[in-house]
Amino acid sequence: MTGMSLLPSPSIQLARSLPVGIDDLKDMSAFDLFQSQLESNSTEAEIDAMKRLAVVAITMGKDDAQATLIPYLTQIGTAQPLPSDELLLILGQELPAVAKF
Repeated sequence: MTGMSLLPSPSIQLARSLPVGIDDLKDMSAFDLFQSQLESNSTEAEIDAMKRLAVVAITMGKDDAQATLIPYLTQIGTAQPLPSDELLLILGQELPAVAKF
């Protein structure tokens, strides 16, 4: 058995919705990609990013996640106008996994 990811593969449409070139994606950190997806104004990209929140936190490491990711999530959760209900629901579902980390 190969090491297959349990996460869904991103779609071509999703990749096209990001404000970066394909060549730039390979050089982006997990947090930069996460941030880019959430700021893309694409509902599909935002939801995809939030579903991968635990992976982003693990990739960043505890110190970077606490210093960078948590303040960013706080900013998102308190932004005006508020993010979509679906995005906030997924954030609420993913936060316990991040908190354990």
